Amino acid sequence: MNSAPTVTAEPALFEAYEEWRQIIEAAGAAIRAGNWSVASDCHKRISVLQPRITRLTNETRQEWQRAGAGLSVKERKLHAIVSGLIELELQNNSFLASAKQSARNHLDQLSRARQNLKRVHRSYSSVRPTTWNSFS
Repeated sequence: MNSAPTVTAEPALFEAYEEWRQIIEAAGAAIRAGNWSVASDCHKRISVLQPRITRLTNETRQEWQRAGAGLSVKERKLHAIVSGLIELELQNNSFLASAKQSARNHLDQLSRARQNLKRVHRSYSSVRPTTWNSFS
């Protein structure tokens, strides 16, 4: 019986990468919207997905080697997918950095307002109302 080796991990790998892309895009939208719980959930989902992708990548490469043909083409396709994911992650990092800077600016404004309120409070708390000690 002469049968060609079946490739089973490759479709699962590309599905996992597509899932990762969708999660990254959802995380980016959550970051831009300031929805930190969704962004955190996305990060957790990626953490869970990464070991699966690593396992599937190893299995897929082993299947490619057994099949013997088109390794460089398949590796380039895999590299292009990973490069696209990296680009999306870099965009999300940029969105996150912008959100952090905005939060820092807001915190600085609040800190200045607090200091101003303290000064106003000190100014008015040092003025004591005149009290009458005796009636004549």
